[in-house]
Amino acid sequence: MRSDVWPSFHISPPRAFFVKKQTSTWKTKSGETVRICDMTDDHLKNTMRYIQRAAAESLASEISAAYSASSSFNPDGMAAYYADQDIDRMESMCVDEWIEIHYPIYDRLEKDAIRRGIPTP
Repeated sequence: MRSDVWPSFHISPPRAFFVKKQTSTWKTKSGETVRICDMTDDHLKNTMRYIQRAAAESLASEISAAYSASSSFNPDGMAAYYADQDIDRMESMCVDEWIEIHYPIYDRLEKDAIRRGIPTP
């Protein structure tokens, strides 16, 4: 077909057509950046276990800090009320909920483990 007869307008494909899949990475304790898909099975499992331990410690630390902070508030004031609310919320959380909020990379690690057929810790 001749180019001078072709319509002068151009229809672009949907924007999602151009979106590239982003590869998630993990930074090791030695500072090396590794793509999750390139991790060995053992490295993947150990990373997931590490995040579970770190999340449990982080949650306990946050609860402890909230108790310390709330003791300095006037017990009848709004600050004490909201601190108690936060403490109750955190104490009712399981580690998996804490991970979901504070360690979003864990979901990608878990999906890759499932894709590989690795039992998740």
